[in-house]
Amino acid sequence: MLEDPCFQELMELDCDKYETPLSFKEYTAVRSLPPLRPAFRPLEPAVFKPAIPPSAPTSILVITTDLRANQGNPYLHIFQAIDPRIEPRISVMKTFKAEFALPGLAKRPTAVVIVDDALTKPWNTHVRDGVLKYVREGGTAVLAAPYVSHTDFPDVERFFAEAGLGWTFGDTRDALVVLNKAAVGDRIVRHLSGEYDFCASMLNNVDITAAWYHPYTGLDVAPSSSVGYEVLNLRECPIAFGQVGKGNLGYVGDKDGSQGSRDVVLAMCGFKG
Repeated sequence: MLEDPCFQELMELDCDKYETPLSFKEYTAVRSLPPLRPAFRPLEPAVFKPAIPPSAPTSILVITTDLRANQGNPYLHIFQAIDPRIEPRISVMKTFKAEFALPGLAKRPTAVVIVDDALTKPWNTHVRDGVLKYVREGGTAVLAAPYVSHTDFPDVERFFAEAGLGWTFGDTRDALVVLNKAAVGDRIVRHLSGEYDFCASMLNNVDITAAWYHPYTGLDVAPSSSVGYEVLNLRECPIAFGQVGKGNLGYVGDKDGSQGSRDVVLAMCGFKG
């Protein structure tokens, strides 16, 4: 068999790769094999990512259908003040018409914040039903409506009743309130104010396990780090978080929208702890 005239030269170039000489047939077979690929890929450059808690919310739906909510509503923009590590990682969608809330609910947000009472009106029944369906299936909704007045109470109470909660409205007054640590739990209690005051729309018939704050019996009672239940009005509750189906419905009755109550809204949405 005739050999390739270049065979001898190639063999000399590759002879250090083989312990024994190869025949021309063996050599050409080896030369025709595809080159071996490395069994690993080079490591990609490391990209720094903040240590975000795995349970941190990723999407928030804010529902407002009342034009008054655009003028100084203290709860409308609270998500701009959260931990800067988390803020770029979440999506906040604001709806200014009730019908726009339904597509937002279909995306299964981490939490829903309702910042006015228009959702509780009879003409928004379909949206209210959508919110309650979302909550019963495991979602979290928080009603933080500073403009709720006595004339709105029947509509809001109907909303609570549809959720299966027996909450009704009591007085609206300035109150000094204290945190119910047993209801809140150790995970987030350190993130909330132990005591603060605001103009509160109180709820009645709130179970002790759902009442996050209780008012003192009177503003003449001096705040104390070791307050006893004898100076608390357990019949009233300005801030509540109750279970509805597999989810939770929160109520924040702070008409001033004070910092302590804004922290409560964030905690109910999962940003604290």
